[in-house]
Amino acid sequence: MLKNKNQEQDLKQEDSPDYKIMYTNNQYKVEKTGKVFNLPFLFDKLQGIEKVKPISYSYGLDEPPSVSYKLNEREFQKVLNDDLKIKYDQFKKATILISLKDREKKPYITDIIIGIQWKKKDKNGKMINYFIDDSIFISDNNKNTKKTYFDYKY
Repeated sequence: MLKNKNQEQDLKQEDSPDYKIMYTNNQYKVEKTGKVFNLPFLFDKLQGIEKVKPISYSYGLDEPPSVSYKLNEREFQKVLNDDLKIKYDQFKKATILISLKDREKKPYITDIIIGIQWKKKDKNGKMINYFIDDSIFISDNNKNTKKTYFDYKY
């Protein structure tokens, strides 16, 4: 038995289906339904990230350095959604992880991971949870980064 309306609302939200969105064949698609999202390639849309304060910077003895960002809704709008134009009813979260590696005393990016979660009502008014967990891995000290990027993007 539900004790109050908050529990009822929480239950309704938990029953919302999750739709993972993947980047394949030069487009973002919902895995379960095949619905195509008209979103630009995420990894060239990080303009303004330098103005966001990272939530952590880790550098361990056996792990490469990495910088983590957790964007609030305002930062998400400025850094990512100004280009993506995701329409949502409720912003949940956005995270960015940039991993670095030192080689020849110069840092270079080895991978970038972007996660975005939001809710949007379907045509029947039911809230749907959408999420993107996308990553790009770059090896070889950025020598072939441009080729790797274009191979992934196109």
